Amino acid sequence: MITFFCSFNCYFYNLGRDDFAVQLVQAVSKVHEVDLVAYVNSQKHKAKFTDIGRQTKDVQDAVNVLSYFNVLEGKQFSPNKKVNREDFAQFFYNLTS
Repeated sequence: MITFFCSFNCYFYNLGRDDFAVQLVQAVSKVHEVDLVAYVNSQKHKAKFTDIGRQTKDVQDAVNVLSYFNVLEGKQFSPNKKVNREDFAQFFYNLTS
């Protein structure tokens, strides 16, 4: 169990926040068998982050989903920054709250 958790954490710590957001949304969508991107897009919600305009559509959609469900807050997402322990914990805490 401890080895799995360490491997799991170490894997995500090597990701940028952009890739982490995409994988998190894909995982939750798969587990719950729902297309979260389509759902959030149908709600016409747009994240208010000022730094995702040049990101791929997948990243923009993932950030939009996470913003809609209040997993992400603020004005800057910092998509190219690596995921750190605080980011990892905050994403999962907000996701499960």
